[in-house]
Amino acid sequence: MVQKLKNPLTYYFMDATYFLCQICDSVKRVYRLMQANFSLPQKIGTFQSWFEVYKVSDGTFAICEPGHWEGVISYLIEGRNEAVLFDTGMGIGDIKKVVEQLTRLKVSVVNSHTHFDHIGGNHQFDEIAVFDNKVEIERLETGKTIEELRGEMTQENLYRPLPKGFNSEMYRILPSKPTRLLKHEELIDLGNRKLKVLHTPGHSPGCICLLDMKSRELFTGDTFYLSSLFAHFPESDFLTYSRTANYLASLEPSISVLRPSHDDSRCQPFAESEFLVRLAKAYQNIKAEKASFSSKVCPYTNVKIRDYRFEGFSIWVKEDLKSRR
Repeated sequence: MVQKLKNPLTYYFMDATYFLCQICDSVKRVYRLMQANFSLPQKIGTFQSWFEVYKVSDGTFAICEPGHWEGVISYLIEGRNEAVLFDTGMGIGDIKKVVEQLTRLKVSVVNSHTHFDHIGGNHQFDEIAVFDNKVEIERLETGKTIEELRGEMTQENLYRPLPKGFNSEMYRILPSKPTRLLKHEELIDLGNRKLKVLHTPGHSPGCICLLDMKSRELFTGDTFYLSSLFAHFPESDFLTYSRTANYLASLEPSISVLRPSHDDSRCQPFAESEFLVRLAKAYQNIKAEKASFSSKVCPYTNVKIRDYRFEGFSIWVKEDLKSRR
């Protein structure tokens, strides 16, 4: 019987060589970015002992939650007239209070998709936009029960004390209803700033990225980040994810930087756009059976998966060969 590991980051610690290589790669990446005069995120402060907030560009803030293994990052994107909150995090801290301390603008929520770690604070907001997809809408309107999320509050999943007043035994995701259904290439106008909706299915059928038409920042949600990319969930589709990777790679020349929604280092809200090309190449190599992998048991679905590792990221894929052709 294969031991079921609750924390997926444990897999990296089991392979010390790979983990050290990831650290070295991150250091080299930061050095290259500094040499290119890339502006590194500026820390604004710690809020409620739970959120770490960084200014990543003019009018853009990364709201990180490094105290949980998910390491989720939400983004406040300001325009002249209004602002968008791209995801609402875990629902452990009060993200609305954080947002109110950062901006006086009217704020609406746009969800990258509706997995629980991206919709935890949705119920605090009046306006919620999600891609027009049945799976995403139903998941949003259902939420998550206390029992379903009980395993998320274990000590091994927490890296810092929980916020004052938060009751971990009552942790759940409250249902919320979308007030706007988004389409591919639809524009969200914030005044002097327009965000283009890009449908990027694969991890989940209604995944989206947001492309800032002025700064060319791409907010990638769970479609890409520098850690394990999940293409193995029941609602995931490997071939669809592969097509999404090719699509994003075709846009790479016009993208300045990636703003991912997760990160192994707990809060690194940027990645070079060239990773989109690497992602497409990785999927091509997996399909051609030219990529090495290790077999594991997914700690969430309890089924066998393949972990394909590449420089800077890995891809978790269903063991079934038919799913990769």
